[in-house]
Amino acid sequence: MKKLLFLVVLLVYFAPLTAFATDAENSAEHAALRELKTKVEDAINSGDIKTLASFLAKDFVFIAADQTVITTEEDLIGYWQKRFSSPDSIVTAMKTSITASIPTKFTSPVSGYCYGTSKDIYTLLNGKNIAIDSIWSTQLEKEDGVWKVKVAHAGVNYIDNPVLEAKSMSMFKKLGVLFKFSSLPGEVQK
Repeated sequence: MKKLLFLVVLLVYFAPLTAFATDAENSAEHAALRELKTKVEDAINSGDIKTLASFLAKDFVFIAADQTVITTEEDLIGYWQKRFSSPDSIVTAMKTSITASIPTKFTSPVSGYCYGTSKDIYTLLNGKNIAIDSIWSTQLEKEDGVWKVKVAHAGVNYIDNPVLEAKSMSMFKKLGVLFKFSSLPGEVQK
């Protein structure tokens, strides 16, 4: 019984020290992951999709805010061109500021996950900027000793966001014009 009590006391005393050692070991990993976040942010802000693709794992999944699923570098480049460079695109650029809500939670020495928010500013074809708050989550994986993005999912509030608000205002203005220049059944126009 005394041995069991002694072991419990040792575990209670040394468990925090073990956790501290783990945190100290992980500080270099967290620094590398913060650097990765900055590089990803810079690549997005400069529109350098080739560089952005270099931060993705060999086998990755990215789900964009519009819920498009992207699994290859070619898909990523095509998606970016469609959204920002095609003749049909109403958006010409995007800038983002990414914030992690938690430090990466390591699930193994070579894997972890994180989530957070971003402030995304889209430049429209007419030159106006629209800011949208996004939420994201990511799974990170170490490949050949370097941290890469394995899975990323971005999301926006589909009920309350500036794009929908702008579309709604546009629709209400159009409806107002229709009602102004048309009459309801049984009314006489003046």
